[in-house]
Amino acid sequence: MATIEQVADVTDATINHLCAALSSTRDAIRPLQIAATADNMMAQQALAQHWLDVYAPASVDPSLSEPYQALHVTVTTNRFGLLQALGVFDHELVAFHRESREFLDELVGGLYLKVAQYQLLQFADLVNFFSAAHLYVAIASAPEEYMVIGQLIQQLEPVLSDKIMALSDLPTVAAYVQHLYTNAAMVWQSNAALTPESDHLMAESQATLAQAATRDDYRSVVALLRQVRFEQPTLAN
Repeated sequence: MATIEQVADVTDATINHLCAALSSTRDAIRPLQIAATADNMMAQQALAQHWLDVYAPASVDPSLSEPYQALHVTVTTNRFGLLQALGVFDHELVAFHRESREFLDELVGGLYLKVAQYQLLQFADLVNFFSAAHLYVAIASAPEEYMVIGQLIQQLEPVLSDKIMALSDLPTVAAYVQHLYTNAAMVWQSNAALTPESDHLMAESQATLAQAATRDDYRSVVALLRQVRFEQPTLAN
């Protein structure tokens, strides 16, 4: 098994190997936790409540909402079925974590390709971002940890945009801002729940982009897009 004993051992290969082993170990531990509660209903209830608390941020995720609600109902109305409900929930968690990591890997990988496209990989802050994101994706084991990766990605956009605005030629700046707006507009036009102010901001950014001719114009569009916010969904209880 790969080990990290000194700085020279820290490579993509050793990180990937160790993180894969960590994920496999976590998947193997959960059934053991369930088995350990087989003769103790109070322990089953405590384990179920712990999982409900940990996975509450993902309770509306399509891949997890049904088993999450089933576990919640069992905890509150039919405690004699808890052992089976815990087993079903554990089975679904394996797929949930796999799909979450695959999605985030694809997202971070797409950002990496974009940074490479704009020839910005020589900047330490961008390199550090991808190192951190890669590690976070590999070791994340709960919705809150996946949310940290989302926060990292949000922090990257201003850094990337500022570098492109300052270092790229105007046609490249225009293409980049158009790309940002197009992505935001796709969400906007899909009837996503934007705040009322954000609807106004999207309309204003559209009008500003249509007349943009200078770097300052494009900076104004980016500034407007950064203020767009979604309505926060109410998590299922």
